[in-house]
Amino acid sequence: MAASPEVLQRLEQRSQIADQMISKLKSQLQELKQAAGPERRLATENAKLLSEVDTLKEKLAILEARNGLIQIQVPLKSSLPLAGDQSKIDDVPKPNQVPSEVKQTEVQAGEEQKKAGKKEKKPKGEKKVVSGLVKHIPIEQMENKMVVLCCNLKPAKMRGILSQAMVMCASSPEKVEILDPPLGSVPGDRVSFDGYPMSEEFPAQMNPKKKIFEQIQPDLNTNAEKVATYKGAPFKVEGKGVVTAPSMKNSGIK
Repeated sequence: MAASPEVLQRLEQRSQIADQMISKLKSQLQELKQAAGPERRLATENAKLLSEVDTLKEKLAILEARNGLIQIQVPLKSSLPLAGDQSKIDDVPKPNQVPSEVKQTEVQAGEEQKKAGKKEKKPKGEKKVVSGLVKHIPIEQMENKMVVLCCNLKPAKMRGILSQAMVMCASSPEKVEILDPPLGSVPGDRVSFDGYPMSEEFPAQMNPKKKIFEQIQPDLNTNAEKVATYKGAPFKVEGKGVVTAPSMKNSGIK
């Protein structure tokens, strides 16, 4: 039985409406694709730039290593303690919670005596320390200066001389400052971290394979008062005071 003209007309009208809706949806879909295009391009370009930055960092690290500079991870800004952040102060570990990495790190006061290197006097003798600080600090400012040394890192050759310890400095991409022990410090004074009980004896050399110093270094910073800290706990020489930077606040330490 043939459909009536009215039924055919309604079917044709519905077909036209469906065609219009399909055409409209196709147009909207095309607009969405065009809008997403720039975002995709930006994401691709950003990924490419990040890859180039990583490559340049690797090349820079290789060049610095060839020139005798020890490579140490620099903390991100997000890891720096904020001034007045009470949570950093409250999070002081109990004696049985002190990280073993901290217990093994031997930090002492020392005195620079020679232009070619630095010697740290202590009961066990002297250690020769060579650094690349002359690039950042005039040699006149370093002679006969009290410094803070990390004493039991693996010795490394710099400019052909075996360096037996590392001078600790406040550091940023723009500036480097040697940390100052408290007034009255003498070579061999032990530096500890307030609230972190330390071992009576340190290993002669930390195991380089375990990267012990690299594990604690991101938590070494100066605070808003220029005091050197580990996880917010001040570096201190018992009975003499705290270790400070001359002017650098909220910066990394290495």
